[in-house]
Amino acid sequence: MVDGDFTVKRYRKSGETVLLYPENKNMRPIKIVQGSESYVWGKVMWSFNNIG
Repeated sequence: MVDGDFTVKRYRKSGETVLLYPENKNMRPIKIVQGSESYVWGKVMWSFNNIG
């Protein structure tokens, strides 16, 4: 959860910088900055999409 919105992203940390990367290459990563309200609620192990 980032600033009140749920999101599913890949978590990557480099030094003090934390970025949340989307699977969609057309979307930009979300940088977690000091003062933002963010929580890790769990780990996605599997998902499916209903197309059609």
